[in-house]
Amino acid sequence: MANKIKKFIFSHWAIILILLIGAFFRLYRISDYMEFLGDQARDVSIIRDFWKHGNLFFIGPQTSIGNMYLGPFFYYLIAPALLLSGFNPVGPAIFIALLSIATVFLVYFIGNRWFNHSVGLISAFLFAISPVAIKYSNFIWNPNVMPFFSLLFVYFFFEAFRTKKYQNFIYAALAFVMVMNSHYLGLALLPFTGLFWLFKLIKFIKSKSKQLKPFVKYTILAAAVFVLSLTPQILFDLK
Repeated sequence: MANKIKKFIFSHWAIILILLIGAFFRLYRISDYMEFLGDQARDVSIIRDFWKHGNLFFIGPQTSIGNMYLGPFFYYLIAPALLLSGFNPVGPAIFIALLSIATVFLVYFIGNRWFNHSVGLISAFLFAISPVAIKYSNFIWNPNVMPFFSLLFVYFFFEAFRTKKYQNFIYAALAFVMVMNSHYLGLALLPFTGLFWLFKLIKFIKSKSKQLKPFVKYTILAAAVFVLSLTPQILFDLK
């Protein structure tokens, strides 16, 4: 067992080192450096009320544009971390930092899978030491989780075409749900992916490809997943 671990570390030492660097910049004295202002106090209070009194979330944080609200899934995402930390806001902050470290690995994984090993390592290293990425990875704020889920959305969307496994559209839809629950700027992902999807649809129709049927089938299922994710907000409006 020990030899297998040593062999694994030796063969993956570069990405392990990058992950450790990323973890250091994000977790070192996080309780001293994390931001905790009005928005963070609001989120912690709402989630604490959920655990103490069972008040379910039907909407998420309010946006800066008028009386608009995000979906509730960001609150559900960080709620276990707040409970496990004894309602200490450092708990969710650590969870978001860990999600950012996972993003470092995801950058490496996608770069390595779609391009080559060097691209994956360089991209992951740059993200690991990016001052902006570090700044927005160690405190409670809904946009801070967007890089992870945006990358997942892009990966599953294009992986569906690369592997011809269009069930990946469903995973892409789930990732996009979390993107939209972190910030409405996630809509910026749609123009390019939408045009690419439309181009492929036209191509499949013209060529009468056998891929058309699963392509359309899983597109409809993915759209249904996204519409279903809007249920809490619809219930809130009805209430």
